[in-house]
Amino acid sequence: VIDRGATDASRMQYLREGLLTASICVPSRYIHSQNEMISLSDLEETKDLIREIILNFDDYE
Repeated sequence: VIDRGATDASRMQYLREGLLTASICVPSRYIHSQNEMISLSDLEETKDLIREIILNFDDYE
């Protein structure tokens, strides 16, 4: 079991004196394989989260 991972967001933090970053990930099984699986409800919830962040982005500044 791998207990950690990384995304490109971690690399972005080190550029130009550090950039604010956030990663939003969809939970999955068997990542990077031909049998990777996700729950469609997790995908829908992730989509809703991203939509809310975009629509309310000014509230986070």
